[in-house]
Amino acid sequence: MAITGTVISYEIVKSGLNGLKTPPVAELISSHPVPISMDSVLTALKWKMPAFSPAYIRFPTAKGKPIIIAGRVKNESFMYSKYYNTVHVNPSSGQVGALQLTKSLSSLVRGIHFIEYGNLWAKLFFCLVGMSGPVLSISGFLLWRWRRSSTGSD
Repeated sequence: MAITGTVISYEIVKSGLNGLKTPPVAELISSHPVPISMDSVLTALKWKMPAFSPAYIRFPTAKGKPIIIAGRVKNESFMYSKYYNTVHVNPSSGQVGALQLTKSLSSLVRGIHFIEYGNLWAKLFFCLVGMSGPVLSISGFLLWRWRRSSTGSD
């Protein structure tokens, strides 16, 4: 967890130092209606790319920008993040673009760090393993304090 967290933190700091340009707040909160049916887009996507499984849809924040559908591809390693493979969709015509596969260190690190694989039991297991360090240090401190106060060595 520490290694993957360090890599993610490095990427965040690096992008912050590069000065990513964000749109003005008024542009972010204004709505840009999409005149197409997302059901028909998802149906067309399933027909055109049956191996692609959508996980996230990002609507455009400005006119002229595409709808981005992120997801996984069958037969791809389960450790890659489900948010890195994308398909761009034209928001006015509904035309589905080509699949853009991303097999990068960033995708692999995020998939492992946020445990985007496995079922509920695997995620609970990793949660308990992650909580064991803090629980052991706190309980150890409390036992040390209790023993120290019971022996009268304050």
